[in-house]
Amino acid sequence: MSKKSLFIFILSIICVSIYIESAYGVSELAIEKITRQTPEAKIEDYIKAVAAGDSEGAYAEWDIPQMDDSSVLSEDYYKGLEIQKKEMTQYLIDKKINSEFKIRKIEWWSTCCGPHAIENSRAAGRAKFYVDLTDSGGSVSSYVFDLSVPGGYDGGLTSHYVRHWNIDSISLED
Repeated sequence: MSKKSLFIFILSIICVSIYIESAYGVSELAIEKITRQTPEAKIEDYIKAVAAGDSEGAYAEWDIPQMDDSSVLSEDYYKGLEIQKKEMTQYLIDKKINSEFKIRKIEWWSTCCGPHAIENSRAAGRAKFYVDLTDSGGSVSSYVFDLSVPGGYDGGLTSHYVRHWNIDSISLED
């Protein structure tokens, strides 16, 4: 293969790569993974902090939205979220949860054009993870982790961007 042919071949690969990244958000997804801004990473970091008995570290992974002037929710709602965060974290620390966990099921949700379940995780602005946690005695309990992208996510309709996921709530699965 001549140098000119090799150059054209490499240039073609670069152009195709750029097109794929811009059309499908591949680079944004890679950044989300590298910066640990995926729901899985948020859950893992929270559980590791709980397993280590680090309540402050766990609190840092569970961001509660702040009430502002545009909020339609009451101050009591935000206080309730903060109470739930502290109570659930302490409950899991007291249970001596191990750092290993199993994700049994994931529901991806669109926050664009009316909330609805979707298959494409890249278009999701909300997620519900069904997670099994094991305590130091070997007992397994199932929890639901609700996560969201603050402000929602339009599913890439206007453009793909790096999403920052927050844990909204954690509850025992019914």
